[in-house]
Parts: sequence; C-alpha cells; structure tokens
Amino acid sequence: MPRGNGELVLLVDDEEPIRNVMRRWLEQFNYCVPTASDGEEAISIVLEYQEETRVVVTDSSMPRVDGVAVTRALKKDVPGMKIMVATDLIDSSSITELETLGVSAIVSKPFAPSTVVSTLRTALA
Repeated sequence: MPRGNGELVLLVDDEEPIRNVMRRWLEQFNYCVPTASDGEEAISIVLEYQEETRVVVTDSSMPRVDGVAVTRALKKDVPGMKIMVATDLIDSSSITELETLGVSAIVSKPFAPSTVVSTLRTALA
C-alpha cells in the first residue's frame, strides 16, 4: 500500500466510531489526520488551515451540513481544495452534483482500509 508523507488530511464524519477507525487507518499510513464531527466544523477548520490541508475526506450523509454542502462551500471558498467523499445511501443527483463540483474521488461504504488509502493517494496525485 502506498504510504503518505505526513500530508494533512481532514476527516469529517458525524459518527465518532467511524472517525476513530478511519483516523487510525490513515495515521498508520503516515497521514496527519485532524477530525471534524460535522460539516460546519470542517469548513471552519479548512478555512483556518487551508494552506496545510491537502485533502478533505467527508461523509456524504451528515445532519445539518452534509457532504454535498461541505463540498459546495469549500469549492467556493477554497477552489483548489481536494475533496474525497465517502457515501453510503446517496441519490444519483447528489453524485452528479459532486462530480460537477469536481470532487477528487467518491468511495462507497462499506470499504476496506486499502480502498481508502489507495483512493486517497489517487486524490492527492
């Protein structure tokens, strides 16, 4: 599996157990992984640390500000930000909008650690 070079990858998911597992996976592959528990927190972190943040990995389904809204806001405020969206139940119009917004990658849940890491490497390239 390709290893990271200490890149800062912001992980956004409203479910703490998923955040913790994914954070550990990514840290094992040499990524620096701060986390956010919702879309509003994620946008705030990226705006504060946009120079350091290389990729945002966000869940698509979250209360209040979902992955599509996070992507829309970040692409407006930080157009070059790379975004990887993890989906479970998402409609085709949301996928179309994510693709139109220029997300770097979309991965379907459930996924293996190798899928997350290899997709992240592709998003960073």
